[in-house]
Amino acid sequence: MTIAADYVLVSIAFAWLIAACITDLRKREVADWLSFSLIAIALGIRAVTSIINKQPIYFLYGLIGLAVFFVLGNLFYYAKIFAGGDAKLLMALGAVFATAPVFAKTAVINNLVFNITINLPFLAIFLLNVFLFGALYGIIYSIALALKNKRVFITELKKLYWPARKLIATFVLITALLFVMLFLINLHELLFFVIFVFSFPFLYYFVKAVENSCMVKLTSPNKLTEGDWLARPVKIGRQIIKPTVNGLSILEINALKKQRKKVLIKHGIPFVPVFLIAAIASILFGNIFIVLASWLAY
Repeated sequence: MTIAADYVLVSIAFAWLIAACITDLRKREVADWLSFSLIAIALGIRAVTSIINKQPIYFLYGLIGLAVFFVLGNLFYYAKIFAGGDAKLLMALGAVFATAPVFAKTAVINNLVFNITINLPFLAIFLLNVFLFGALYGIIYSIALALKNKRVFITELKKLYWPARKLIATFVLITALLFVMLFLINLHELLFFVIFVFSFPFLYYFVKAVENSCMVKLTSPNKLTEGDWLARPVKIGRQIIKPTVNGLSILEINALKKQRKKVLIKHGIPFVPVFLIAAIASILFGNIFIVLASWLAY
């Protein structure tokens, strides 16, 4: 029964993720009903399966996964890494992937560096893959935006890079020395992680320049939706509407509509496709970080 439940649970999750991807790419938002219904379905399937098999742990794991990703979703939301729709969908996926599907590849860190074996929870595997594919997806998406808005992007990049050039040079020197040291002592498994750390400052300023130059646009108040992020404070008479982590409220949007003046809105990257890619990779390959480290090791 658990095998059948896993197949049904994952199939529904993929159907919901595809629907969420379409709405995210088209409208830059994820409908709440998608996330909330997926939570209800995931817990419902787990509850029925637990009752039939007389194994309450299958349902309890769903609650734990939901709780863990509820905390992480809120952290990412208030850190402005995720929009509200992304955070809610992540919570739903916590209930879905709280236990590894029986047909998923087992991800084991074995004989790497210190000759230890570590079985990672499937939630951790999924989250690590989200980070990896999220970084790659963000870079590709940002490159496309930078090429599309080349002039303003280059101007903004120079403005950000020049004051930090000495700090970046020091960071690059340290990581380059670490790379050489690991290569000489034959710890090839860690070279991928050093390369990732080495590229971090360049990626940071690149993405920041893209955000400042390509993802802030003048928008008519009539096109605003609840939750849109203001890039700068807007003064309306004596009232000042300030950017907040929760975005614009309906009352603030109505006030802006009365003013009939375009405002600067910060647009995010549609991130839901990363959830879909990470879910597929987690089931088919396990932890992609370990796969890459194994390639480097051999």
